[in-house]
Amino acid sequence: LDSSVFKGTFTASGTVTFPALTLGGAITGGAQTITNIGTIIVGASATYESAFVPRLELNNTTDTMGGIAMHSWDNQDRYPHLFFDKAESDTIGTYTAINTAEAMGRIVFRGADGTDWQNSIYVKAIATGTIGDNRVPGLLEFHLYTDAATSVDTTVLTLLATGLTIGTGLTLTMSGAFNGATGIVTAASAKINPTSGVAGFSVVSTALTLGSLGSVIIPQSAANATDALAG
Repeated sequence: LDSSVFKGTFTASGTVTFPALTLGGAITGGAQTITNIGTIIVGASATYESAFVPRLELNNTTDTMGGIAMHSWDNQDRYPHLFFDKAESDTIGTYTAINTAEAMGRIVFRGADGTDWQNSIYVKAIATGTIGDNRVPGLLEFHLYTDAATSVDTTVLTLLATGLTIGTGLTLTMSGAFNGATGIVTAASAKINPTSGVAGFSVVSTALTLGSLGSVIIPQSAANATDALAG
């Protein structure tokens, strides 16, 4: 098979049947690259994405489950990876350093609201701190949308290398009681509520209130931590 838009060599002992194929660019040999192409759509004849223009779109119906599987068959310490990469350049192959506070990628969960897709939950990776050679520190934000007539994007949790931060006005319920002397959650039921004006932690019944303290580290157990507070 050899044409101006599709090139290759196919060898088979029987009949080779190709499904309907429409390309807006060209498939070249060697590394099997696809260049100058728009959206590859699987399972439908048109795109159902209105928020942005994807490079790959998968559609399925009730007889199948949508998904992408990556299998690694290897007896060494090698396994599938999923990379989200971001460079501050419009030129492919130019690794201009990104800026601090710049987003590097999102994983978004959406549901149909009767009209189109609406965001429900997403995880966002953001560069933070000093960006330099072999150094791109980052944080993860977990966002939920509220149950309201106009749903509000709410940051509920932020993970940093130094600990975690709970979203303002939210309550974190843990399985444990707070030890004010050591800052360790030990037994029974407890809550952290970062709405109080009290500096640091205070215990109110079974509730823990978080005031001006910037972040909280929650240890797995009292045995492996001496201090659960991180300023």
